[in-house]
Amino acid sequence: MFRITKINRKILFYFLSLTILLIGLASALTLVQEVQRVEKYAATPVQNYSISPATQTVQPGQNFNFSVHMNTATKSILGVNIYIQYNPAIILVTSIQKGSGVSNLETEIVNKIDNTIGELNYAAFTTNTTNAANGSDLEVIVVSGTVKSIASLGSSTNLSFKTGTLPGTEMTDITGTNVLVGTVPGKITVGSANTPTPPTSTPKLPVTLTPTPTGVLGQPDTVLSFPAAAATPVGGTITLNTNINTGVNKVIGTELYIKYNPSILEATNIVPGGFFLNPEESYKTIDNNQGLITYALHLPTSAFPKTGTGVLAKVTFKAKAVGSSTVGFSTKTKIAATDVGATNALKSSTPTTITVMQQCNLPGDINDDGVVDILDYAILFENFLVNPPTDPRADLNNDGEVNILDYVVLYTNFGRRCI
Repeated sequence: MFRITKINRKILFYFLSLTILLIGLASALTLVQEVQRVEKYAATPVQNYSISPATQTVQPGQNFNFSVHMNTATKSILGVNIYIQYNPAIILVTSIQKGSGVSNLETEIVNKIDNTIGELNYAAFTTNTTNAANGSDLEVIVVSGTVKSIASLGSSTNLSFKTGTLPGTEMTDITGTNVLVGTVPGKITVGSANTPTPPTSTPKLPVTLTPTPTGVLGQPDTVLSFPAAAATPVGGTITLNTNINTGVNKVIGTELYIKYNPSILEATNIVPGGFFLNPEESYKTIDNNQGLITYALHLPTSAFPKTGTGVLAKVTFKAKAVGSSTVGFSTKTKIAATDVGATNALKSSTPTTITVMQQCNLPGDINDDGVVDILDYAILFENFLVNPPTDPRADLNNDGEVNILDYVVLYTNFGRRCI
């Protein structure tokens, strides 16, 4: 009897060991699959610009350099138009050089530094689609400057991309469309020789940086907003970013109800921004009689909930008549988040105002959006020496053809906007 019991114990031991081994293998396989899924969703690029290094500390009177890098994702880029704003009381920008990543964008349109207001502008373009820029971490420009000797220790200046206004930072693809999704700013801090800090690496993904959560778990904490007030002439178009800050919420979808004045504005389209990766559009209607856009999108079940900040959607309007229109979110707008269950996670929202002006007939403004910029440049050279031109608006001097004389008009007005 004792011998049989001993054998049974050995069999039981081997069975339990085999079971534990199989459970361990299954758990490891599941973990690998989850890591692969995280990598898949975290590594998908979007079109963006970023500052490198992201931060640096420089002594008063010392020189600095930073570069702007571009990620084109799946797009082929023909033109770049970069505006960077800084504090001119702290730094003095001295030069802008074209970077190695856009050497094929052979035509430099703008290379301008304004140390009075603290803004630099660089634009370059190519008309040859075979020269289009493609890839990640492409060096676009290298900026050099000096920290002013009178700058206070511990003070700092952000290096921020000017977006959401015209003129502003753009990334133009082969269709002449601004495809820029996001930007990552930089920062220069004034330090002493005794407190050097090395530059930090530039964040590549995600483009939208996650803020430090301050809300209460399980409570609505998400904020929606539009950018600051904007203006456009009658007949012009303007695209607004619908910005999101999830706070502590884990967001999986949204229902947007966007209101506007239909006698002033005509909504033409709404599309996903870069916040959600490969979202599914579950509902989309534009009612220009009532002045209401209804738009719903959500993450697929295979995706992880999203936290952080970014552009939830992009809505485009055409200006119909002179006047002002508030663009805001209806109280019906909802945010779906896994941490609040079947409760609206939207905490608050901020509207904006679009002012529509009389057409100012700005020379060189081919697309009538109230500013002469790289989008007009793209239209002109898409029709350059094409007879007859595909887009007659590119014939700026009305001589029947699009040629170098039309470029003179655009060149001398580049960067101007309706006031």
